[in-house]
Amino acid sequence: MFIHKVEFSNFFSFSDAVHLDFTTSKSKAGLSTQFDAERYINKISGFFGANGSGKTNSLKAIAFIDYFIHYSFLGVEKDEELATQSHALHENEPSSFRIEYSNENQLFSYEFVLLHGKLDSEKLKFLNADTGKYKVLYSRTKQDSGYKTSFPQKGGMPKLSDNFDRDNCSLASFVYQLGNEEALKENHPLFHKAISAFDKIKTNVIAVGKNDDLHGALFSLSESLVGFEHTILKFIESVVKNIDLGIERLELRKVQVYEGNKVNEKDLIFAVHEDSDGGQYSIPVFNESTGTQKILCALWRLLPVMWNGGVVLYDELDSDLHPYMMPFIIDIFINPEINLVGGQLIFSGHTLEAIKELQKSQIFFVEKNDLRSELFRCDEITGLRTDDSIYKKYIQGALGGVPRLDASNISLACLMEKGGIQNASQS
Repeated sequence: MFIHKVEFSNFFSFSDAVHLDFTTSKSKAGLSTQFDAERYINKISGFFGANGSGKTNSLKAIAFIDYFIHYSFLGVEKDEELATQSHALHENEPSSFRIEYSNENQLFSYEFVLLHGKLDSEKLKFLNADTGKYKVLYSRTKQDSGYKTSFPQKGGMPKLSDNFDRDNCSLASFVYQLGNEEALKENHPLFHKAISAFDKIKTNVIAVGKNDDLHGALFSLSESLVGFEHTILKFIESVVKNIDLGIERLELRKVQVYEGNKVNEKDLIFAVHEDSDGGQYSIPVFNESTGTQKILCALWRLLPVMWNGGVVLYDELDSDLHPYMMPFIIDIFINPEINLVGGQLIFSGHTLEAIKELQKSQIFFVEKNDLRSELFRCDEITGLRTDDSIYKKYIQGALGGVPRLDASNISLACLMEKGGIQNASQS
Protein backbone atom coordinates (compact mmCIF):
# COMPACT_ATOMS: atom_id res chain seq x y z
CA MET A 1 0.00 0.00 0.00
CA PHE A 2 1.05 3.57 -0.71
CA ILE A 3 -0.75 6.73 0.37
CA HIS A 4 -0.78 9.21 -2.51
CA LYS A 5 -2.98 12.07 -1.31
CA VAL A 6 -5.09 12.96 1.73
CA GLU A 7 -7.65 15.73 2.13
CA PHE A 8 -9.58 16.69 5.26
CA SER A 9 -11.38 19.66 6.78
CA ASN A 10 -12.88 20.73 10.11
CA PHE A 11 -10.85 18.24 12.14
CA PHE A 12 -9.39 19.13 15.55
CA SER A 13 -7.25 22.29 15.12
CA PHE A 14 -7.80 22.43 11.33
CA SER A 15 -10.90 24.33 10.24
CA ASP A 16 -10.16 24.87 6.55
CA ALA A 17 -9.52 22.25 3.89
CA VAL A 18 -6.08 20.60 4.00
CA HIS A 19 -4.46 18.94 0.98
CA LEU A 20 -1.57 16.53 1.55
CA ASP A 21 0.24 15.33 -1.55
CA PHE A 22 2.85 12.59 -1.09
CA THR A 23 3.57 12.22 -4.81
CA THR A 24 6.26 13.91 -6.86
CA SER A 25 7.23 14.34 -10.51
CA LYS A 26 9.32 11.98 -12.60
CA SER A 27 12.06 14.62 -12.88
CA LYS A 28 12.40 14.72 -9.06
CA ALA A 29 12.17 10.95 -8.57
CA GLY A 30 15.11 9.02 -7.13
CA LEU A 31 16.02 6.51 -4.44
CA SER A 32 13.63 8.25 -2.01
CA THR A 33 10.62 7.59 -4.27
CA GLN A 34 8.66 4.51 -5.30
CA PHE A 35 6.83 4.06 -8.60
CA ASP A 36 3.37 2.55 -8.15
CA ALA A 37 0.03 2.89 -9.97
CA GLU A 38 1.72 5.10 -12.58
CA ARG A 39 2.84 7.65 -9.98
CA TYR A 40 6.02 8.47 -8.09
CA ILE A 41 5.39 8.42 -4.34
CA ASN A 42 7.74 9.79 -1.69
CA LYS A 43 8.84 6.95 0.58
CA ILE A 44 9.52 9.48 3.36
CA SER A 45 7.56 12.60 4.36
CA GLY A 46 8.13 14.71 7.47
CA PHE A 47 5.91 17.21 9.30
CA PHE A 48 7.65 20.01 11.20
CA GLY A 49 6.34 22.87 13.31
CA ALA A 50 6.10 24.39 16.77
CA ASN A 51 4.56 22.57 19.72
CA GLY A 52 0.78 22.80 19.48
CA SER A 53 0.84 23.79 15.82
CA GLY A 54 -1.10 20.74 14.63
CA LYS A 55 1.54 18.18 13.56
CA THR A 56 -0.05 15.36 15.53
CA ASN A 57 -3.51 16.32 14.26
CA SER A 58 -2.21 16.03 10.69
CA LEU A 59 -1.18 12.42 11.28
CA LYS A 60 -4.30 11.84 13.36
CA ALA A 61 -6.45 12.67 10.32
CA ILE A 62 -4.75 9.93 8.30
CA ALA A 63 -4.98 7.49 11.20
CA PHE A 64 -8.68 8.32 11.62
CA ILE A 65 -9.38 7.57 7.95
CA ASP A 66 -7.63 4.22 8.41
CA TYR A 67 -9.72 3.52 11.51
CA PHE A 68 -13.02 4.50 9.95
CA ILE A 69 -12.81 2.53 6.72
CA HIS A 70 -11.17 -0.49 8.34
CA TYR A 71 -12.03 -0.91 12.04
CA SER A 72 -15.01 1.33 12.88
CA PHE A 73 -17.64 -1.46 12.79
CA LEU A 74 -15.87 -3.20 15.69
CA GLY A 75 -14.71 0.01 17.35
CA VAL A 76 -18.05 1.50 18.43
CA GLU A 77 -21.38 0.23 19.69
CA LYS A 78 -24.49 0.71 17.55
CA ASP A 79 -25.71 3.92 19.25
CA GLU A 80 -22.30 5.33 20.16
CA GLU A 81 -20.79 8.46 18.64
CA LEU A 82 -17.46 8.29 16.86
CA ALA A 83 -14.37 9.38 18.79
CA THR A 84 -13.59 12.33 16.55
CA GLN A 85 -13.65 16.06 17.01
CA SER A 86 -14.40 18.98 14.72
CA HIS A 87 -12.76 22.37 15.14
CA ALA A 88 -14.06 23.97 18.35
CA LEU A 89 -15.41 27.01 16.45
CA HIS A 90 -17.15 24.89 13.79
CA GLU A 91 -18.86 22.14 15.79
CA ASN A 92 -22.13 22.38 13.85
CA GLU A 93 -20.45 22.05 10.47
CA PRO A 94 -19.53 18.82 8.64
CA SER A 95 -16.06 17.28 8.63
CA SER A 96 -14.86 15.76 5.39
CA PHE A 97 -12.11 13.25 4.60
CA ARG A 98 -10.63 11.75 1.46
CA ILE A 99 -7.70 9.44 0.80
CA GLU A 100 -6.18 8.40 -2.52
CA TYR A 101 -4.03 5.28 -2.26
CA SER A 102 -2.76 2.30 -4.20
CA ASN A 103 -2.53 -1.39 -3.44
CA GLU A 104 -0.93 -3.91 -5.77
CA ASN A 105 -0.64 -1.23 -8.45
CA GLN A 106 -4.39 -0.42 -8.34
CA LEU A 107 -5.44 3.13 -7.43
CA PHE A 108 -8.39 3.70 -5.06
CA SER A 109 -10.19 6.68 -3.57
CA TYR A 110 -12.29 6.70 -0.39
CA GLU A 111 -14.17 9.72 0.93
CA PHE A 112 -16.67 10.35 3.71
CA VAL A 113 -18.41 13.19 5.51
CA LEU A 114 -19.34 13.28 9.21
CA LEU A 115 -21.74 15.57 11.06
CA HIS A 116 -22.04 15.49 14.86
CA GLY A 117 -20.15 12.20 15.01
CA LYS A 118 -22.49 10.47 12.53
CA LEU A 119 -21.94 9.46 8.93
CA ASP A 120 -23.49 11.76 6.34
CA SER A 121 -22.06 10.12 3.21
CA GLU A 122 -19.29 7.82 2.01
CA LYS A 123 -17.97 6.61 -1.33
CA LEU A 124 -15.37 4.02 -2.36
CA LYS A 125 -13.99 4.27 -5.92
CA PHE A 126 -11.34 2.59 -8.07
CA LEU A 127 -9.45 3.91 -11.07
CA ASN A 128 -10.35 2.25 -14.37
CA ALA A 129 -7.06 1.80 -16.18
CA ASP A 130 -8.72 1.78 -19.61
CA THR A 131 -10.58 5.08 -19.25
CA GLY A 132 -8.33 6.78 -16.69
CA LYS A 133 -11.44 7.70 -14.68
CA TYR A 134 -12.73 6.65 -11.28
CA LYS A 135 -15.66 4.25 -10.99
CA VAL A 136 -17.78 3.81 -7.86
CA LEU A 137 -17.68 0.50 -6.00
CA TYR A 138 -20.30 1.69 -3.54
CA SER A 139 -21.78 4.90 -2.16
CA ARG A 140 -24.00 5.69 0.82
CA THR A 141 -25.87 8.93 1.44
CA LYS A 142 -27.98 9.75 4.49
CA GLN A 143 -31.63 10.62 3.83
CA ASP A 144 -34.68 11.19 6.02
CA SER A 145 -35.71 7.54 5.71
CA GLY A 146 -32.22 6.11 6.26
CA TYR A 147 -29.34 5.59 3.86
CA LYS A 148 -29.51 5.35 0.11
CA THR A 149 -26.87 2.81 -0.93
CA SER A 150 -25.67 2.21 -4.47
CA PHE A 151 -23.55 -0.65 -5.92
CA PRO A 152 -22.91 0.28 -9.57
CA GLN A 153 -20.42 -2.54 -10.26
CA LYS A 154 -21.97 -5.97 -10.70
CA GLY A 155 -20.55 -8.35 -8.10
CA GLY A 156 -18.51 -5.55 -6.59
CA MET A 157 -19.93 -5.99 -3.07
CA PRO A 158 -21.34 -9.01 -1.20
CA LYS A 159 -25.07 -9.31 -0.47
CA LEU A 160 -24.65 -8.96 3.30
CA SER A 161 -24.21 -5.23 2.69
CA ASP A 162 -27.73 -4.74 1.28
CA ASN A 163 -29.56 -3.72 4.48
CA PHE A 164 -26.78 -2.10 6.47
CA ASP A 165 -27.97 1.05 8.28
CA ARG A 166 -25.35 1.90 10.96
CA ASP A 167 -24.56 5.63 11.06
CA ASN A 168 -21.34 5.49 13.09
CA CYS A 169 -19.17 3.23 10.94
CA SER A 170 -18.35 2.54 7.32
CA LEU A 171 -20.04 -0.05 5.16
CA ALA A 172 -16.58 -1.19 4.10
CA SER A 173 -15.61 -1.94 7.70
CA PHE A 174 -18.85 -3.87 8.28
CA VAL A 175 -18.32 -6.05 5.20
CA TYR A 176 -14.61 -6.61 5.78
CA GLN A 177 -14.81 -7.38 9.51
CA LEU A 178 -17.93 -9.53 9.32
CA GLY A 179 -17.28 -11.31 6.05
CA ASN A 180 -15.01 -14.29 5.36
CA GLU A 181 -11.72 -12.91 4.04
CA GLU A 182 -10.99 -15.80 1.70
CA ALA A 183 -14.50 -15.57 0.24
CA LEU A 184 -14.13 -11.81 -0.20
CA LYS A 185 -10.79 -12.27 -1.89
CA GLU A 186 -12.19 -14.86 -4.30
CA ASN A 187 -15.63 -13.40 -5.05
CA HIS A 188 -15.02 -9.65 -4.63
CA PRO A 189 -11.29 -9.20 -5.37
CA LEU A 190 -11.42 -5.48 -6.09
CA PHE A 191 -13.21 -4.67 -2.82
CA HIS A 192 -10.86 -6.96 -0.90
CA LYS A 193 -7.84 -5.29 -2.45
CA ALA A 194 -9.24 -1.85 -1.54
CA ILE A 195 -9.82 -2.60 2.15
CA SER A 196 -7.07 -5.13 2.91
CA ALA A 197 -4.62 -2.36 1.99
CA PHE A 198 -5.31 -0.81 5.41
CA ASP A 199 -4.00 -3.96 7.11
CA LYS A 200 -0.59 -2.59 6.18
CA ILE A 201 -0.77 0.70 8.08
CA LYS A 202 1.13 0.79 11.38
CA THR A 203 0.95 3.79 13.67
CA ASN A 204 1.58 5.07 17.18
CA VAL A 205 -1.20 7.66 16.77
CA ILE A 206 -4.39 7.14 18.75
CA ALA A 207 -7.43 9.32 19.46
CA VAL A 208 -5.71 11.23 22.28
CA GLY A 209 -2.39 11.60 20.46
CA LYS A 210 0.76 9.51 20.74
CA ASN A 211 0.68 5.98 22.14
CA ASP A 212 3.56 5.67 24.63
CA ASP A 213 2.79 2.17 25.96
CA LEU A 214 6.36 0.85 25.87
CA HIS A 215 5.71 -2.38 27.77
CA GLY A 216 2.76 -3.35 25.59
CA ALA A 217 4.71 -2.54 22.43
CA LEU A 218 7.76 -4.54 23.55
CA PHE A 219 5.65 -7.61 24.29
CA SER A 220 3.96 -7.23 20.90
CA LEU A 221 7.37 -6.90 19.24
CA SER A 222 8.68 -10.01 21.02
CA GLU A 223 5.62 -12.09 20.15
CA SER A 224 5.74 -11.00 16.50
CA LEU A 225 9.30 -12.32 16.21
CA VAL A 226 8.48 -15.91 17.23
CA GLY A 227 9.41 -18.11 14.28
CA PHE A 228 11.43 -15.33 12.65
CA GLU A 229 14.30 -15.17 15.14
CA HIS A 230 16.93 -16.00 12.55
CA THR A 231 15.83 -13.30 10.12
CA ILE A 232 13.90 -10.37 11.55
CA LEU A 233 15.39 -10.54 15.05
CA LYS A 234 18.88 -10.78 13.56
CA PHE A 235 18.17 -7.83 11.33
CA ILE A 236 16.95 -5.73 14.28
CA GLU A 237 20.05 -6.89 16.15
CA SER A 238 22.30 -5.66 13.33
CA VAL A 239 20.56 -2.26 13.34
CA VAL A 240 20.81 -1.99 17.14
CA LYS A 241 24.52 -2.85 17.06
CA ASN A 242 25.01 -0.22 14.37
CA ILE A 243 23.48 2.33 16.72
CA ASP A 244 26.06 1.17 19.32
CA LEU A 245 24.03 0.61 22.47
CA GLY A 246 26.57 -1.83 23.95
CA ILE A 247 24.34 -4.77 23.02
CA GLU A 248 26.11 -7.79 21.52
CA ARG A 249 23.03 -9.77 20.52
CA LEU A 250 19.29 -10.19 21.10
CA GLU A 251 17.54 -13.38 22.17
CA LEU A 252 13.94 -14.48 22.73
CA ARG A 253 13.10 -16.17 26.03
CA LYS A 254 9.98 -17.21 27.90
CA VAL A 255 8.95 -15.19 30.97
CA GLN A 256 6.16 -15.52 33.51
CA VAL A 257 3.76 -12.56 33.47
CA TYR A 258 0.98 -11.76 35.96
CA GLU A 259 -2.20 -10.72 34.11
CA GLY A 260 -5.15 -10.21 36.41
CA ASN A 261 -5.27 -13.27 38.66
CA LYS A 262 -3.40 -15.46 36.19
CA VAL A 263 0.22 -16.22 35.44
CA ASN A 264 0.83 -16.44 31.71
CA GLU A 265 3.93 -17.37 29.77
CA LYS A 266 5.06 -14.83 27.18
CA ASP A 267 7.98 -14.32 24.84
CA LEU A 268 10.29 -11.42 25.63
CA ILE A 269 13.49 -10.04 24.13
CA PHE A 270 16.64 -10.31 26.24
CA ALA A 271 19.74 -8.26 25.45
CA VAL A 272 23.17 -9.85 25.80
CA HIS A 273 25.99 -7.48 26.74
CA GLU A 274 29.68 -8.29 26.44
CA ASP A 275 32.76 -6.45 27.73
CA SER A 276 36.19 -6.26 26.12
CA ASP A 277 37.42 -9.30 28.12
CA GLY A 278 34.59 -11.52 26.89
CA GLY A 279 32.50 -11.30 30.05
CA GLN A 280 28.77 -11.49 29.34
CA TYR A 281 25.44 -10.89 31.01
CA SER A 282 21.89 -10.78 29.69
CA ILE A 283 18.93 -8.76 30.92
CA PRO A 284 15.28 -8.52 29.87
CA VAL A 285 14.58 -5.57 27.61
CA PHE A 286 12.49 -4.00 30.38
CA ASN A 287 15.72 -3.54 32.37
CA GLU A 288 17.35 -1.64 29.52
CA SER A 289 17.24 2.14 29.50
CA THR A 290 14.06 3.89 28.41
CA GLY A 291 15.98 5.17 25.39
CA THR A 292 16.90 1.63 24.30
CA GLN A 293 13.31 0.47 24.80
CA LYS A 294 12.07 3.37 22.66
CA ILE A 295 14.52 2.52 19.88
CA LEU A 296 13.32 -1.10 19.82
CA CYS A 297 9.69 0.04 19.74
CA ALA A 298 10.48 2.42 16.88
CA LEU A 299 12.20 -0.35 14.94
CA TRP A 300 9.21 -2.66 15.52
CA ARG A 301 6.94 -0.12 13.85
CA LEU A 302 9.35 0.89 11.11
CA LEU A 303 11.04 -2.28 9.89
CA PRO A 304 8.15 -4.63 9.00
CA VAL A 305 6.90 -2.34 6.20
CA MET A 306 10.26 -2.79 4.50
CA TRP A 307 9.65 -6.45 3.74
CA ASN A 308 5.83 -6.60 3.95
CA GLY A 309 5.06 -3.24 2.38
CA GLY A 310 2.72 -0.62 3.81
CA VAL A 311 2.83 2.70 5.63
CA VAL A 312 4.10 3.82 9.04
CA LEU A 313 2.48 6.89 10.59
CA TYR A 314 4.86 7.90 13.38
CA ASP A 315 4.20 10.87 15.64
CA GLU A 316 7.26 12.47 17.25
CA LEU A 317 9.66 9.94 15.77
CA ASP A 318 12.66 11.90 16.94
CA SER A 319 11.49 11.86 20.57
CA ASP A 320 12.14 8.11 20.51
CA LEU A 321 15.54 8.48 18.82
CA HIS A 322 18.78 10.39 19.26
CA PRO A 323 18.83 13.36 16.83
CA TYR A 324 21.80 11.84 14.96
CA MET A 325 19.71 8.72 14.30
CA MET A 326 17.23 10.54 12.08
CA PRO A 327 19.56 10.61 9.04
CA PHE A 328 20.25 6.91 9.74
CA ILE A 329 16.52 6.09 9.67
CA ILE A 330 16.09 8.09 6.46
CA ASP A 331 19.01 6.18 4.91
CA ILE A 332 17.33 2.88 5.86
CA PHE A 333 14.16 3.85 4.00
CA ILE A 334 16.10 5.06 0.97
CA ASN A 335 18.35 1.97 0.76
CA PRO A 336 16.71 -0.59 -1.60
CA GLU A 337 18.78 -3.37 0.01
CA ILE A 338 16.89 -2.73 3.26
CA ASN A 339 13.57 -1.20 2.20
CA LEU A 340 12.91 -4.10 -0.13
CA VAL A 341 9.35 -3.26 -1.22
CA GLY A 342 9.38 0.50 -0.75
CA GLY A 343 7.67 0.89 2.63
CA GLN A 344 6.39 4.44 3.22
CA LEU A 345 7.18 6.55 6.32
CA ILE A 346 5.12 9.61 7.27
CA PHE A 347 6.36 11.17 10.50
CA SER A 348 6.29 14.29 12.63
CA GLY A 349 9.20 15.68 14.60
CA HIS A 350 11.40 18.56 15.65
CA THR A 351 14.87 17.30 14.69
CA LEU A 352 16.31 19.73 12.18
CA GLU A 353 18.88 17.15 11.05
CA ALA A 354 16.03 15.43 9.20
CA ILE A 355 15.29 18.56 7.17
CA LYS A 356 18.83 18.40 5.77
CA GLU A 357 18.18 14.89 4.46
CA LEU A 358 14.76 15.42 2.85
CA GLN A 359 13.72 16.85 -0.50
CA LYS A 360 11.42 19.89 -0.66
CA SER A 361 8.47 17.71 -1.74
CA GLN A 362 8.99 15.56 1.37
CA ILE A 363 8.80 18.40 3.91
CA PHE A 364 5.54 19.76 5.36
CA PHE A 365 5.40 22.76 7.69
CA VAL A 366 2.56 23.24 10.18
CA GLU A 367 1.76 26.42 12.08
CA LYS A 368 -1.18 27.86 13.96
CA ASN A 369 -2.62 31.30 13.33
CA ASP A 370 -5.81 32.77 14.79
CA LEU A 371 -6.66 29.47 16.55
CA ARG A 372 -6.45 27.53 13.27
CA SER A 373 -3.75 25.17 12.07
CA GLU A 374 -2.36 25.64 8.57
CA LEU A 375 -0.25 23.21 6.58
CA PHE A 376 1.86 23.62 3.44
CA ARG A 377 4.41 21.56 1.51
CA CYS A 378 7.85 23.10 1.24
CA ASP A 379 8.01 23.15 -2.55
CA GLU A 380 4.73 25.11 -2.62
CA ILE A 381 6.30 28.13 -0.91
CA THR A 382 6.38 31.15 -3.22
CA GLY A 383 9.81 32.57 -3.95
CA LEU A 384 11.80 29.52 -2.79
CA ARG A 385 14.69 28.86 -5.18
CA THR A 386 15.95 25.42 -6.19
CA ASP A 387 19.35 26.04 -4.57
CA ASP A 388 17.98 27.49 -1.31
CA SER A 389 19.01 25.72 1.90
CA ILE A 390 15.75 24.65 3.54
CA TYR A 391 17.57 23.99 6.80
CA LYS A 392 19.04 27.51 7.02
CA LYS A 393 15.84 29.24 5.99
CA TYR A 394 13.81 27.22 8.48
CA ILE A 395 16.00 27.97 11.51
CA GLN A 396 15.96 31.63 10.50
CA GLY A 397 12.15 31.55 10.63
CA ALA A 398 11.74 32.41 6.94
CA LEU A 399 9.55 29.38 6.19
CA GLY A 400 7.18 29.49 9.16
CA GLY A 401 6.42 26.55 11.40
CA VAL A 402 8.71 27.75 14.21
CA PRO A 403 7.76 28.85 17.74
CA ARG A 404 7.76 32.54 18.58
CA LEU A 405 9.68 32.69 21.86
CA ASP A 406 9.99 35.79 24.04
CA ALA A 407 10.57 35.59 27.79
CA SER A 408 11.00 39.34 28.26
CA ASN A 409 7.33 39.94 29.04
CA ILE A 410 6.99 37.10 31.55
CA SER A 411 7.51 37.73 35.27
CA LEU A 412 6.92 34.99 37.80
CA ALA A 413 7.89 37.37 40.61
CA CYS A 414 5.14 39.78 39.57
CA LEU A 415 2.55 37.03 39.37
CA MET A 416 3.53 35.72 42.81
CA GLU A 417 3.32 39.23 44.27
CA LYS A 418 -0.15 39.75 42.82
CA GLY A 419 -1.22 36.37 44.18
CA GLY A 420 0.10 37.15 47.63
CA ILE A 421 2.67 34.33 47.45
CA GLN A 422 6.02 34.82 49.15
CA ASN A 423 9.06 33.30 47.41
CA ALA A 424 11.93 31.60 49.26
CA SER A 425 14.29 34.59 48.98
CA GLN A 426 11.83 36.76 50.93
CA SER A 427 11.24 34.31 53.75
